[in-house]
Amino acid sequence: MQDVPSMTIKNIIITDKTGLRHHWKLDEYSGEYGYDKIGGRRAKAVNSQWEYESHTKWIVEDTIIFNNPQMIGSSKAKNEITIFGDDMKIYNYETHEFSKKYTDAIIGIDEDTYLYHNEKHNKVYGFASNGGTFFIYDINNNQKESFPIKGPRDQYHTAGRFYDYNTHEFYLFGGYGWYRAKNHIQKYDFENHLWDTLSVWGDEFYPRFNFSLSDGPDSNCIYFFGGSGNKSGMQERGWGRFNDFWKFNRKTMQLQKLKTFESIQNNSHSVLTYSKEIGRFLLSIKPTMSNSLIYILTINPKTLIIENKYTISNTESVSQVNDIAPTISTKTGRLIVVTRKPIPNSSKTLVQTHTINYPPMDPPPISAMESWGRYGFGITALLVSLGIIGFRWKKNGATDPNAHYMPIVTVPSIEENPYMNVNLGIQCFGNFQLYKYGKVLSPDDWVSKKSRLLFIYIILNGENGVPPQRIMEKFWPDSLPKSAANSRYVAMSQIRKMLAPFGGFIKNHDHNIYLDYNDDHFSDYHYFLSVSQKNSHGDPGQMEGALQLYGKGFICDDINEIWMEDIRDDIQNKARHIAEVLSEIYQSSAEWQRLGELGHRVLQWDPLDENGFRWSMVGYLNDNHEAKAKTTFELYSKKYLEELDHPYELDFLDILTKYAKKG
Repeated sequence: MQDVPSMTIKNIIITDKTGLRHHWKLDEYSGEYGYDKIGGRRAKAVNSQWEYESHTKWIVEDTIIFNNPQMIGSSKAKNEITIFGDDMKIYNYETHEFSKKYTDAIIGIDEDTYLYHNEKHNKVYGFASNGGTFFIYDINNNQKESFPIKGPRDQYHTAGRFYDYNTHEFYLFGGYGWYRAKNHIQKYDFENHLWDTLSVWGDEFYPRFNFSLSDGPDSNCIYFFGGSGNKSGMQERGWGRFNDFWKFNRKTMQLQKLKTFESIQNNSHSVLTYSKEIGRFLLSIKPTMSNSLIYILTINPKTLIIENKYTISNTESVSQVNDIAPTISTKTGRLIVVTRKPIPNSSKTLVQTHTINYPPMDPPPISAMESWGRYGFGITALLVSLGIIGFRWKKNGATDPNAHYMPIVTVPSIEENPYMNVNLGIQCFGNFQLYKYGKVLSPDDWVSKKSRLLFIYIILNGENGVPPQRIMEKFWPDSLPKSAANSRYVAMSQIRKMLAPFGGFIKNHDHNIYLDYNDDHFSDYHYFLSVSQKNSHGDPGQMEGALQLYGKGFICDDINEIWMEDIRDDIQNKARHIAEVLSEIYQSSAEWQRLGELGHRVLQWDPLDENGFRWSMVGYLNDNHEAKAKTTFELYSKKYLEELDHPYELDFLDILTKYAKKG
């Protein structure tokens, strides 16, 4: 009866024993709203009012404070937190209460111990992180039995670990000790109390530590992502973070590298899990950049494509909990992430559960919300003809001032100079430039260098804004709080005067300072972020425009502040992710010329980028541009020799054999 509001639910698939019966491709851009690709029926929206709040806003649903020393262990139930200290208790973060307490279970644990509560056995299994001791605590009789582990210990600290609650199997992957990282895979022998180093085969697995393992769609396999390490395993060579995804088959002993996610760079910590509820891997990432937010990726286990990215608000100062992976609640259907942080000047730890209705959605543009607001908000039902499908959505209030929306804006071509065709233009890619009414303002036009830098800092912190406290710490770290606050006030006044009459687009809400763009303003960085946030659902033309603006990978090239380093790394990771999505589009549609040029562009950012090189070779050779491919190969192999001090392992004939079309 009317258009369905913009949403991020892309498909509803209905099957029965005979196979696929209906496929409702809910794509508002197709012009066919709620059209059944199988059954041929259209959808009908009745009392359509979009209730976005519960799908766009993360909330801290529960908070637990416990005294140190206490430890969080693992259990089979993904909705529970098992806490060990003077006693043992289990907290259910769906019912918000301690569901079980074992006051007599005084286990007596060391700080660096892996703990697993197996309710089926009614026992707790504990492993020292260095692999040297093991204990069993029987909850039935409150008895603890310790076992020294036979054989060499090898000091396997911070190894990747996996315990199967069904089969009672425990594995250690990699690990660190004696200034070395390992690439062994070990299985614990519960009968003889020793570690069995497995004889595996398959892809080369570089030494590493501090990474997360999970079960997955294949019950015979263990899956894992990332970790810290290097090719040699020697600490003196320096540790780096891996971004590869692996599968280990426990039956065949095959170790297989499934994919490298170039878009996941510079992460300090990751937690992997598999959700049977949605049939997807959930991977939570804590970036290395200071004050970065934790984000969650959903990964399709069949295609290994990152389908969505969900950023968790207010997680700048918290860390992830190793033994509590993200999960989809079977009771409420909400996505749940558990974090922890020490409480300053105390011996206590704050544990919080962050939740959002699944699937999380990109919030709609403000203008769209305002236009829908006149219809009121309430219960929404999307009814398909014959009444076979319905959704119930939570009540929504007026436009939320907390939400800083990032609608995709139209970007003119580079030749038209998008900064000149608006009243206020902000150029961040290349050297920083500010345009007013088509005129470039010189750095000398600013009252002070610091106010110009502060304006750039606010721009580059994106739509979430910057807390004043962080501004004072970055720009006036040695000043007293009152003096720093006064300096910030003066600098902000200078910025508003410089932007006049557009100073009003600097907003302050909930103590965060941010920029509120409208049709009179254009910022290449804001446009780039808005495209990046669309993940794999973005429009290819918009993604190409974003990379065109990004150019050769320089952002605010004339700014040499220390805080620029993490920002540059983060924006290049976003550019790599956009390029990765585009490459899949080009390859699936056989757009070889575009694939080749995309690879060439990526090599401008990093001359040794493996993906950029591969895309160039595949694109140029399949587009019959062998000369371009050879020139690119020669430049790449020359740079490879210069940087790595040994020749590239393939010659050009090998490249032709590997990447050129057959037949």
